Formats: sequence, structure tokens, C-alpha cells
Amino acid sequence: MNSILSGLRINHQEYKSKFPYPYASQDNFLHEDFAKSLQKEILDIKKEDWDRYDNPFEQKYTLRDKYNFPPFLVKLFDELTSEKFVNELSEVVGHKLILDSTRNFWGVHIYEPGDKLDIHVDAGYHPTLKLKKQTTLGIYLSYEWKEEYGCALEIWRGDNCAKDDAKIHEKIASIAPIFNRLILFNCNDYAWHGNPEPSRGSPESRRIFVTISYLSENFSDDNKKVKAFFVPRPNDPEDEEKDRLRFLRADPEKYKEIYRLHEEPKNMENFWNNAHSEKMKYWIDSSNINDIFQNHKIDKNINDKLILDLGIGLGYLTEYLSKNNNVISVDISNVALEKVKNYAYKTYHTSELLNIEPVDLAICNLVFQHCNDEEVERIIREIQLKDDGIFSFQFAFLRENEEPNDFVKELMKNKTHYFRSFEKIKEFVDKCGKKIVDISEPMHWYEKENFSWQFVKISK
Repeated sequence: MNSILSGLRINHQEYKSKFPYPYASQDNFLHEDFAKSLQKEILDIKKEDWDRYDNPFEQKYTLRDKYNFPPFLVKLFDELTSEKFVNELSEVVGHKLILDSTRNFWGVHIYEPGDKLDIHVDAGYHPTLKLKKQTTLGIYLSYEWKEEYGCALEIWRGDNCAKDDAKIHEKIASIAPIFNRLILFNCNDYAWHGNPEPSRGSPESRRIFVTISYLSENFSDDNKKVKAFFVPRPNDPEDEEKDRLRFLRADPEKYKEIYRLHEEPKNMENFWNNAHSEKMKYWIDSSNINDIFQNHKIDKNINDKLILDLGIGLGYLTEYLSKNNNVISVDISNVALEKVKNYAYKTYHTSELLNIEPVDLAICNLVFQHCNDEEVERIIREIQLKDDGIFSFQFAFLRENEEPNDFVKELMKNKTHYFRSFEKIKEFVDKCGKKIVDISEPMHWYEKENFSWQFVKISK
């Protein structure tokens, strides 16, 4: 059977002499037809099969199940782990390489517009096999990509990463993540790298990266960490909180405290998918159409507009508005989006806001009370408005000098409801470079919910 690889064309002497550590790149590493088929296969993988990394150091999607790859990925990793290829790669890098039998250091990653990965040095050791993480090989399969979209792999000169106060000093090289490009580097104490500049790609572009790392019995390096260690660039703004989190992110016991920053949206996605599947009326029965228009102060006869409906409930608003407008439906629940696909102009998952073109009007009804502060701020920042566009949303707040009743306490305990003041909302809006153009009087609706609401309109 013919190989799917075009062959390694990297010289050992040139590779090992590279400064500040051994690295190389090679174009057209895979045969073109196979590379295109592999790219399409990755793009076709269902959204729910990916985990979202969304913390101060990294924003990307990672394929969850490394033991159930689709056919072309299976074929690729079979080739990259074959005895013939591993022996050839060992000659190039100058170490006898050993396979990662746990697949811990295998990965398939997608970066959407706005995503990035800060500068770091990888783990020095495998967390369970206790072998050296020696060499990383990656293949870019980026879709609709141009070099000007940025998010390049950056190679940096810096201190020995075993030092807690290690710093980086100078960017040595940038390698664009263009289609079918191989990158290779040794994971030594000075292997500072990352793609810290957020992708500036078009909405449909994707930075796709397939990676595998090989192990060795070379224990001469000082880096004994089993998690990556991130550092700021010389000109990055000072951030004491982020500096504190750097050490948690590298701690083998505490790193999950950082990952937890992006676990809550996934938990909420599961909750809302279940709510829609089980038809849980309290959670998905949105306000009637007349109430929505009245509370948001929107003309019911609006027409010929591009409208974003965020948090679609049972889909009544999308259905009504789509008669005379183009309506983009956005929800955290794929089950909900399936219900409106026949009359929505487009549908998107909530995580894809940056992919949506500027709109005339965005309506967010009964959503922000279910989002934590980080998610509210992200939504306000990422919704794109036309020059005269408006984003109308509501938020819930606890009444002054009134203790939450038992029903509300239970909602807060389960983290299904969040309450915040108008001052907090204004802080988010200001931080995101938008401005408030209208704020309603407080509204009180349901007796069992002893909290209140206000509606806010913002613009660019």
C-alpha cells in the first residue's frame, strides 16, 4: 500500500543546529488528495464531539475521543506510529523515540476566529509513563486560510523553563499555519512556542492542527513538569491574576481549577439540551410574542432587517420575525436549533458569535440570568452590530433589602440563575467598548421568583 506521506525532507544537522532549539517545517507533507479528504473529515465531525478550551491562556476546540477517530485520522496516526516512520524520525531528531501508548499527547485542534494559544513550554514528562516528552510533530490542515489571518506558530528565545520566574525575551521565527504544512520541534527546556496572536480569519476559516508527540528515555533536561507552563511576552500588559493562574495551570493537581473556567458552558449546554429534549416547560417556555416586543420596546411590524435571536426558547420569536426579516437563531442547545432550522436564515451555537455578520438588531430574551459573568461579558463583546444596530437584553437582580426566598436560593445553589446589578452590567458594556442607549424601569413578574428584571439596549 502506498504511503499517505510524501516523506520527511528534514536534514538532521540543520535541525539540531537551529536556534534557540531544534525545530523545522516542511510543506506538502501529506499527499494532496489525502490531505484534502482528511481536512473535510475533521470539519464534518459533530460539534458535540469537541471540548472547548476557553481560559486566559488558550481558546480552541479539541477532539475529545482519541480512541474513536474517523477513518482518515486513523490512517494518519497509523502511519505516524509505524515502525518505519518512527525510526526515520528518530534519525532526524537525534533521539530514539518511543510511542505514547496512552495517546495522552495526541490531539486534533480547531481554532476559530478570535482563538489563540499563549506562549508556553510543553510538559517535560508524560504524566503516567514517566518518560520524557521528546519531540512534537504537527500538521496544519487549515481551511480557507491566508497568511494574513495571523495565529502563526511563534518560536521564542527565553530562560530555562524549569525556573519559576522564567521569562522570554525575543521572537525568533513565525511559521504560518498553512494547509498541509508540517512542523517539528524538540521539547527541551527552552522550547518556548505558541500562537498568541488571535486568529483574524474570515468567519468560515478554521485553523486546524493535528499533533502527536513522541517520548524518549532522555532525562537530561531540567523540566520535570507534567503540564504546560505559560509565560507572558515582554510587551504583554501586567496581569497579577493571570500570573497567579499560570502556576495553577502548570500544577499537576490544581490545573483543573483553570480548565473549570470552560467546563460550566459545557455543563449548561447539556442542561439545556436535556431541557428541550424533555420539554421542561419552566425552562424553555419563553414569554409570549407581545410581551417580548413590549418589554424590549421593539416595533412588532419590523421588516427587512437582519436580526439575531439569542436564546430561542421554543422558537416562537424566530418563527414570527422570519416572516418579514432574515433571522439568525443562536442557542447553546443544538436540540433547540434543530427546531427552527426550517425558517431561520442561519443557525449558530452560542460559542460561534464571532462568526456572525453584523446585525441590525440582536434580541436576548431570558438568557443572561442563566449565564455567569464571564459568559455575559463574552456575549456583549462578541455580538457584532451594524453602525446603527441595537442589542436588547434583560438581566435579573435581587431586590434591595429583600432576602431571596427558598425557591430563588435553590436556583442560585444549582447555578441555573445569576443575579447582578445594573452597575455590573454597565461595567461589562463599558469594558467591551459599547454604550447603553436605554434602560427600562424595574419589572416584577412572578410571585414565586422574588427577584426583578430590567431591559437594556446598547449600541456600538
